[in-house]
Amino acid sequence: MREIVYRKFIPVSVANEYADGPSVALIEISAGEVKRFRRLARAVEKLSVTSIEDFNSPAEFFTGEYENPGTVTDTVTDKTSLKECGLLINDDNPITAILAKRRLAGDSVNSENTIADIKSLLSPWEGTSECERVCIDKDSFYYRGYIRHTDDRWSTDSISIDYLPETK
Repeated sequence: MREIVYRKFIPVSVANEYADGPSVALIEISAGEVKRFRRLARAVEKLSVTSIEDFNSPAEFFTGEYENPGTVTDTVTDKTSLKECGLLINDDNPITAILAKRRLAGDSVNSENTIADIKSLLSPWEGTSECERVCIDKDSFYYRGYIRHTDDRWSTDSISIDYLPETK
């Protein structure tokens, strides 16, 4: 079993606004993948190419149909503490509420409890994806692919390579 060192929920965009695609992906990256992503980012710069792509997939896809449990304006005073997970979202967002609640309980933003709480707000995406790739440039990476049996392309937001943890 691979050891996950980085987890993140990340928005997904679908090129066709009428397609039934995912709106959120949970990515899980192992220590080996972190090293590989960093090596490929250095190779992009050294080779003077725009990006390198490798077959790789986010762990799970979700749709963002969830109930809003309320705001956390009174609870969250230090929004920079929420930035460490890359999910600094407005106070009315339920994901921010969960992060604030877990933060106050002393849990890490990437803990199993936090991930489970956020998953409980989301619905699993019922579709399937194909040709899933990770695209790495010199500073960041993102995932992209197609909704199976269509020509509808999806992609995630980019994540800075600097957000990945240092590995041994």
